[in-house]
This record gives sequence, C-alpha cells and structure tokens, in this order.
Amino acid sequence: MVRWFLLCAVGCAPKPPVPEEAIQPMPPWMTKEGGLQVRIEVAKNLVDSGNTAGALDVIRKMRADGIDVPDLDLLQGKALRLDGVTDEAERLLLQAQKRMPHDSRPATELCILYADDKQLDKAIDRCKKATSLDPHDGKAWNNLGFLELANSMPQDALEAAEKAVEIDSTEPRYRNNLGMAQAAIGREEQAFHTFQSTMNRADAAYMVGQVVERFKGADAAAPWYQKALDYDPRHELAQAAIDDGGLDNGSPVSATVSPPGASEPPTPPQPAPAEVP
Repeated sequence: MVRWFLLCAVGCAPKPPVPEEAIQPMPPWMTKEGGLQVRIEVAKNLVDSGNTAGALDVIRKMRADGIDVPDLDLLQGKALRLDGVTDEAERLLLQAQKRMPHDSRPATELCILYADDKQLDKAIDRCKKATSLDPHDGKAWNNLGFLELANSMPQDALEAAEKAVEIDSTEPRYRNNLGMAQAAIGREEQAFHTFQSTMNRADAAYMVGQVVERFKGADAAAPWYQKALDYDPRHELAQAAIDDGGLDNGSPVSATVSPPGASEPPTPPQPAPAEVP
C-alpha cells in the first residue's frame, strides 16, 4: 500500500504547464495556406517535367475542393498548351493575366502559345509585355529576341538577346540566340566566337553560315560552310549546304528559326529555343 501510494504520488501528480516559448508552431506545409502552396508546387513540377496528365489531375482535384486561385489558371493553361489544346489554353492564360496583372508569367506563356501558332506579331507583343512586367526575366527577353529575328527584325533581336545574356550568361540557349542576332546584323566573327561557347568550331561556323544565308544569301554563306569543313571535313550539314547551293527548301526562316515553345531544344548545330521555359 505504501509503495502504491508513493508511485501514485509521483505518477499521478498534475504535470506543470508547458511554457509558451517551448510550443513549436506547425510546419508551414501543415497549415492551410502552406498545404495549398505544396499542392500548387506539385502541379508545377509535374507540368515542368512534361507530365501534363498528372498535373491536370492534381488541378482537377484542387478545383473539386473549391480552390480557385490564379496560379491554377496559369498552370492549367500551360499544361493544355503543351497538350495542344490551344483555344482552352488561351482562355485560361488570358484569365490568369487578368487576375494577376502584375505577374509576367501569363504573358510569357501567351507569347509561347502564339509563337507555336505562328502568330508572330501577337507573340512579340506578349513577350514585350512580359519584359515590361519583369525586366529581369531572361527567358522573356530571349524569347522576344528569338521572335524578332524570325520576324526579320535583327537589330531589335540583338538588343533583346544581349539583355537575356546579361541577365543569365550561363544559359547556352541565350548565347545561341545572341550569336544568331550578331550574325544577322553582320557581326559574323563575333557570332562565330559566341557560338563556340556552346558548340565546337565546325558547328559554330555552320551556324554562322545558316544565319548569313538567310539574311544575305547563299554566296555570302559559302565561306562559312567551307570553314566548317576545314574544321571538320566530315561535317555532313556543311557539305550538303555547299552541294545544294543553299537552304534545302528555299525558306528564309525554316533553317534558322523554330518556335520558342518547343519542349526540347534542338541539338547543336541547330539553334536552341528558349522555352521552356
């Protein structure tokens, strides 16, 4: 009996209150707001990895839970753009732009959507909007320069490409597009050195030739194709360009420009677009 009493006296005594400073707050992801951000981040990562089906499923469940935030419009619009559902993607991205007027991301996505749809004027307008909203968005500047070059605006393209590289000089796609703009305005040696920062000398010479051919013609490009062969006698593309006497289909755009919304950039010596981003 005495032993039980002693145990109860120790074990049954009320515990002292825990000091307020010792109470730890819940981790951010356990709060309502934190949980929402985690779900949005999951959807974003799925879209960025190309798993649009998974992203759209997460978004659908969030909407079923009554969640309606502008980021869902943006992510759903981007996922549908990647899936080629253009009309609905445009509607959602325009809605996101209206709901988040100071955010550059909807304008950037609309730029890519219109570029993929070959609406260059509308794409350039949206890219300019994105750069005005966020002057430090290197991808927006790069996309703008890429499209201006496609639209035969090489001087404007050069200024935009220089801005993109100034913001992020580590991104090879930005340097590729800068090299294209340099070659387009006649700075061919400078372009050659810029291209060499992302590819070998033979490919760099071939790329200069491609841009020069577009803007000045096959005769002006021939020395650069020959230079590519001097560096690599087995360079098939340079040899084909010389043998064919120019671009395969005569198009002034197709050999040097591809839509900036391409999910995977082409392998050098083709220029690498900026999306995606």
